[in-house]
Amino acid sequence: RCEKLTTLSQLGELPALTHLRVDNAPELNDVDALKGMAALESAELISLPKISTLPALGGKSFLTELTLDLPAFNTISDFKALPQLKTLSLTCPMLSDLTPLSSLPSLKTLTVFGSGSSRNHHYPSVLKFWDHPTIKTIKVLRSSQLLTLDVANMPELTVMKIEGKALKTVRLHLLPVLRNL
Repeated sequence: RCEKLTTLSQLGELPALTHLRVDNAPELNDVDALKGMAALESAELISLPKISTLPALGGKSFLTELTLDLPAFNTISDFKALPQLKTLSLTCPMLSDLTPLSSLPSLKTLTVFGSGSSRNHHYPSVLKFWDHPTIKTIKVLRSSQLLTLDVANMPELTVMKIEGKALKTVRLHLLPVLRNL
């Protein structure tokens, strides 16, 4: 637990850093140091309740794996410039539209968790995955609040795993190679 940590500023002076895990830092509100981590290949940002956006992630040309468990995180528009990102795991209860992921040319595996260390937060009732040409696997796990799942136009998607006791509506469209659901 990093109860008093409020910034990662000194880590920004480590341009050769390739792996970063920050876990359980309830006061952390400044992750701008990520901008200085040019060689970053994998990042895990876990239980950081004050982080709602991650503009400092933009332009990470070596980042291939990203795990986010952020209760207040609400937009993935900053992910547009992550050309090598292959694996993305999200536990972000405020995030519902994943359509902007279509700008990630290398993304192969997307896992969305409905709860994790953010147990006290509700998960969105609607998730949308649209127009991503390279994702092969989607996993929606522990999604007790999810009511609607909308998946469309994903030509490489072969496997979907869904756990959702409250799920009422599933819309699947233009998934030509989906084999397992």
